[in-house]
Amino acid sequence: MMKTITFAHLSDLHILKDYGNSMFKDMVGHMEKKPCEVLEGIAGWLRDNAGKLDFVLLTGDLVHEGGADEYCYLKMLLEEYFDGTPVCPVLGNHDRVAAFHEGYENSEPGTEPVYYAREFDGLQLIVLDSSVGCDATHHSGRFDEAQFVFLEKALEKKMPRGHIVAFHHPAFDEWADERVSAFGVEGSERLGEIISGKNVLALLSGHTHENINTTFYGVPAYTAESTAFGVAINEKGMYMTPAAGFNLCTVTDRTLRVETLSYPPNDQPITEPIPLEALGQMMKNA
Repeated sequence: MMKTITFAHLSDLHILKDYGNSMFKDMVGHMEKKPCEVLEGIAGWLRDNAGKLDFVLLTGDLVHEGGADEYCYLKMLLEEYFDGTPVCPVLGNHDRVAAFHEGYENSEPGTEPVYYAREFDGLQLIVLDSSVGCDATHHSGRFDEAQFVFLEKALEKKMPRGHIVAFHHPAFDEWADERVSAFGVEGSERLGEIISGKNVLALLSGHTHENINTTFYGVPAYTAESTAFGVAINEKGMYMTPAAGFNLCTVTDRTLRVETLSYPPNDQPITEPIPLEALGQMMKNA
């Protein structure tokens, strides 16, 4: 049996050094902790409770206003908080590709979408860039043709554990209601045709600022909550909340488990601890 792969799926970090001149100004003023402080807390929880991670996946909206200096700041935080753990970034609608190349990758500020594949002990993580065409007024996601070609080729590779495909804007089937479909990625039918029958364990996304578990063309699809703030919708409209969360994921031979966690965690004990040996016996007798 292959060793278990453990990784954290975080999304929508919306990091800024200074929120004073952003649209976040009033909202952050009412929050107990700033998004960077929440990110630090989540990293600490993961160190204390999840052990050594194989990688950290960040599914977009890495920074809030897409400046190169913000990406420099984000990279500094990630290196401090995750201490050498591989980080796999994905671009979202708040991200700007040229600034990402300049500030995060310390390279020429090119305009090509950011997509790539990485292997982790028999698992292939395929990262796509649904931020193509996004700007301050256009937040819908889509892929360009080159990414579909890249995805098809990447999925041809035989991987013992299979593949995970990650991007920012989630893909939803046609049944999705108006609220959900507004968050989705354009061209999802083509994506579905490519991944069908290709040993894809899951699609992992963000953008919704809430956890949604569904299937897309028969493949499990998960969005992670934002580490910065939550979104709630009712009959009056959409509003922001101080909720934050992330997904803790484990992959065995060919099985993916996704655990949805809130931060701060609601894990204060209300009973005395039950020894694990006794717990096993209790479950047998239940």
